[in-house]
Amino acid sequence: MAGGGPEIPEPMVFDLVRGLGALKGEIEVNALGQIQLQKQELGMGWAPEIEYAVADGFAIELELPIVNTTIKALKFAAQGTFGVAAEGRFIHGLQGILEYFLADAELEIAALYLLGYRVNSVFSVFCMIGVEGSYIFSKQTPTVKGILNPTLFFEITQHLAFGLETNLAYGSHDGFSALIMPQLQFRFGSIVAIQIGVGAQYEHEKFSPVLAFRVVAQERLVERPAPTSIPSKR
Repeated sequence: MAGGGPEIPEPMVFDLVRGLGALKGEIEVNALGQIQLQKQELGMGWAPEIEYAVADGFAIELELPIVNTTIKALKFAAQGTFGVAAEGRFIHGLQGILEYFLADAELEIAALYLLGYRVNSVFSVFCMIGVEGSYIFSKQTPTVKGILNPTLFFEITQHLAFGLETNLAYGSHDGFSALIMPQLQFRFGSIVAIQIGVGAQYEHEKFSPVLAFRVVAQERLVERPAPTSIPSKR
């Protein structure tokens, strides 16, 4: 089922392939930038991508993860919407990700269950739950980890929202990792949005501050039906 669901902001770092409930013809171009602030030589990781809803409730994505000017990986993702419930407050779906890292000849495959819930016109939550498997062909080494990404949103005005994104992962090979990213999301009309935040990353038993930002340009060729019970500020 597509359309008619709650309007919920997207997490910035681990984003969606368009929003759940996307209608055929919706298209988005965006780029995520990340800078590890504690490193002696600052390098920028960024990821331009294009997302397109090929059918109601089903969208695909192509992405190029880059460090400075070097392409590090090729990434493809697909996302489907299951439906809407709770009088338009709840929406859920599934996302699959396929990513190939060029230098290490490493393949990563992830499957995530997605669910969003709009509490009222101000507060909403979004959560991703799933698993990710990777395989390094040169070492013939498979690994598996679990993923849990809850995000809380507080929409201050129609054009400004605060989000607290949390990306958690645990695997037998890499152990526990986490990213806590408070963020502000600015909307300029219905086409352009900017997200920016400063957070902390925990990986390999070390903490490091991270600056992240995303610039989004989107176009809805067909307007979504408005939610019947929960007003939207987006």
